[in-house]
Amino acid sequence: MKRQIDAANREIAAENRRIQARNHAAIDNYNRAVEQMNRRADAHNKRVVGEINRRLAVASRPQVELRYTPAEQELVDRVHAALPAEARKHDLFGSYARIDGAAVAEELCAALTALDLDVWLDKVEIQPGKSMSRQMDHGLGLARAGVVILTPA
Repeated sequence: MKRQIDAANREIAAENRRIQARNHAAIDNYNRAVEQMNRRADAHNKRVVGEINRRLAVASRPQVELRYTPAEQELVDRVHAALPAEARKHDLFGSYARIDGAAVAEELCAALTALDLDVWLDKVEIQPGKSMSRQMDHGLGLARAGVVILTPA
């Protein structure tokens, strides 16, 4: 009987070693898969962060001076001359960098509007299909003052 018990124990021990070996192999395979996914996620994150940094760097570079064609400059001059200070439609003109200042600009605009000030903000006033620079210049000409929101961009 003792020999049978010893033989059964040896079989059980051998089976346990086989099970442990399979478990270790499965765990090793899983860990390799997780490491591979982590490497892909890190590479993706580096690309995304790089793109965001590139966009911020582009936005923070000094912008090219806005130049009007002679016809556009004539139009701008005529608009400015035609609007006397008392004919100003807006109290303030809001200026900000769209890449990182839109939320702050909208919040400031809402606060100023709550104080009964009329604020020209591009998100509200710009009409698609028309020259953005002309519309902004026109909006600035219709405002009594300008507010510039400075952000990292």
